[in-house]
Amino acid sequence: MKIPKIIQTLIFISIIIWGLYVFGRAVYKNYAIQNQINQLEKQIVDLANQNDALTNLLRYFKTNSFIEREARSKFGLKKPGEVVIAVPSDEQLKYTIDKSQEQKPEEQPIPVYQKWWNIFLKS
Repeated sequence: MKIPKIIQTLIFISIIIWGLYVFGRAVYKNYAIQNQINQLEKQIVDLANQNDALTNLLRYFKTNSFIEREARSKFGLKKPGEVVIAVPSDEQLKYTIDKSQEQKPEEQPIPVYQKWWNIFLKS
């Protein structure tokens, strides 16, 4: 039994379409996986940089200069023979009274005739 030419052509076209569909799906999956790999590699680099920064920060926290600075600022410690001067912070300065801004009794303005009198007769 011989299959008609048109049916052979339809079967052939169907196989080609199915092959293209399978190939397209494989290409798309490959693209999605490669995209995910790139994102994960970028994340690895970012985490490595963050790890390096935290390692450096930890190393700094273990230094004597950091420990000394924290002891001075938080606990008010000083070295023998040092004199500590406390400077108020900006927040503390808000609540202090400035002597130059205290209210002075307002002076009465001098009348014009008095100014002229002072110019001509008291010079």
